[in-house]
Amino acid sequence: MTQPYQQNTINQEPGAQLDIVTTGLAEQTLTTGGLVTADVTGGNLTLTLPLAADAPAATLTVQKIDGTGNTVAFLAQGSDTINGAAADLTAQYDTAQFQSDGVSFWVQIV
Repeated sequence: MTQPYQQNTINQEPGAQLDIVTTGLAEQTLTTGGLVTADVTGGNLTLTLPLAADAPAATLTVQKIDGTGNTVAFLAQGSDTINGAAADLTAQYDTAQFQSDGVSFWVQIV
């Protein structure tokens, strides 16, 4: 499933794959864990992680699949935090994986 960049919130089934293709500067808010492939040929992408409390024990994996210089960046929602500063995805096939603590914290494990 490809989501247009204009959509702000993405609802996906837990554990499902979600494909995002950007056509310009994009911001997306995810609602659950799973696999996200990001083709950011059209512009940079900022992904906001779900609230950790709404995604207990969820694992979220994001892979940048294009070879452009555009990036995929990550933000936490509300008062949630990501351990340290989440690394942006800048190269083709860069991958980030996050694990929710089920309360208010995301750990970047890859």
